[in-house]
Amino acid sequence: MSKSDKKENDYNVGFKKPPKHTQFKKGKSGNPKGRPRKSKNMTTVLTEVMAQTVTIKQNGKRRRVPLREAWAYKIGEAALRGNVREQVALMKALHDYVPEALEPEKAPPTKIIVNFVDSNEEILMERYKREEEEERIAQEEEAQKELEWRASGIDDEPEP
Repeated sequence: MSKSDKKENDYNVGFKKPPKHTQFKKGKSGNPKGRPRKSKNMTTVLTEVMAQTVTIKQNGKRRRVPLREAWAYKIGEAALRGNVREQVALMKALHDYVPEALEPEKAPPTKIIVNFVDSNEEILMERYKREEEEERIAQEEEAQKELEWRASGIDDEPEP
């Protein structure tokens, strides 16, 4: 038996001990071809794409702007039209890239009074006002009848 046979017999294959013939050889990489030179990752590709210039029409004039600027205009316009997805995308972009744009200006506070009224309270208030108005009209009609009765000179009181 040679020394190499003894070494192979002494090595136990098991958990975290792969067979010797499948292990990486010393001095050889596990990825011999490796990453190709000058290959680009997604961040680089997106950065280059967003830096490309495109022509947009703004206020009737054509302008050449970077794609990211055109995207910001487009998303802002869609958000103003009421597109909820675009509003969320705009708020996320502002939050991520320009958080100071979401901060209120350093202007003096404006006094605003807001009365929150529950719909049931509003209905009850309208009903109360209507009943008050009906009662006032009934009292005026009753007073008018009494005036007519007094002017007629009849001694019998009018029926209610």
